[in-house]
Amino acid sequence: MKKEDFENLEEFRDHPIIKNLKINSDGTNIIYNEKVLRIFEYDKKDRPMRMVSVNRKSYTVAKLVCEAWNGLPEDEKMIAKHKYCFTDDHYRNLYWGKRGENKLVRSKLSKISSEDIPVIIDRIKKGDTLKKIAADYGTSDTSIGRVKRRYLK
Repeated sequence: MKKEDFENLEEFRDHPIIKNLKINSDGTNIIYNEKVLRIFEYDKKDRPMRMVSVNRKSYTVAKLVCEAWNGLPEDEKMIAKHKYCFTDDHYRNLYWGKRGENKLVRSKLSKISSEDIPVIIDRIKKGDTLKKIAADYGTSDTSIGRVKRRYLK
């Protein structure tokens, strides 16, 4: 083998249920009966979804990757969930969870600190617009709206 052949090698794992289905670690290449399957992308209202058809049945890429790389779920009601990023179907970003659980791990890099909240509430009470307050803190007016909804009753 040449050096280029080693650089292009990807590790594939066999799917535990569907015979002759091989999946790489991030789901970008799925092979069934020695043929590369076409991945369809759908835009859902809150995130994109990648699907593939095997034997006239549709599966999410996340589910197939999670089954092949992380093992089968304990309970058949569990679904493949993303930890950090909806667009990343790498097996390290997937886990088995219950429907309706927390969707993503929230970022700890919030621009609003707990010390800022009383100041923001005072400014809202005084009549400052959410947009103006958001511009001062370098965040969105939606974030300020959440502060208003949570702490100003």
